[in-house]
Amino acid sequence: MSASAVIAHPVFSIGLTVACYAGALELHRRRRWIPTIVVACLPIVVLLLLVHEPYAIYNRGGNFLTWWLGPATVALAVPMYRNGLALRSSLPRLALIVFIAATVGMLTAGGTAWLLGAPRTIILSAVPKSVTTPIAIEVCRQLGGIPQITIAMVILAGVLGASFGPFLLGLVGVRENRAV
Repeated sequence: MSASAVIAHPVFSIGLTVACYAGALELHRRRRWIPTIVVACLPIVVLLLLVHEPYAIYNRGGNFLTWWLGPATVALAVPMYRNGLALRSSLPRLALIVFIAATVGMLTAGGTAWLLGAPRTIILSAVPKSVTTPIAIEVCRQLGGIPQITIAMVILAGVLGASFGPFLLGLVGVRENRAV
């Protein structure tokens, strides 16, 4: 069986993706500063470059994993429901903060792309970068952007936010776990 046939097999791509992610999680447990997603992607990128295979071939199994993002996003509602009473007292402030953050996130992403001279489709792809991947993909499609670019931006925003967000919040005095 050729390298192309192995890489194109969904079981291989799913298995490699899960194994790389598990390895990256273990590294992150040992060294908290290591960004899990970036480390998980590196072996896959190196493999694809070594065997000269396009990502689209490898991603045949990835489409199966991407489908699970929808149910995973819905599952986020369970802890929100469980903590509903604690959140209820903060709801007006949370709603305002989420609205402001979403607006600023969309304007700065689209505005930065526009200021840098990006084409309209790239600007529209940048706008939904600050929400979960399944929602960002649908918003991107509705806007007429390119979902693959949006996915990359969502991942980058998530990695940067998870890596540097707590540190930056600490600099401005935010220390309460609920707020972080």
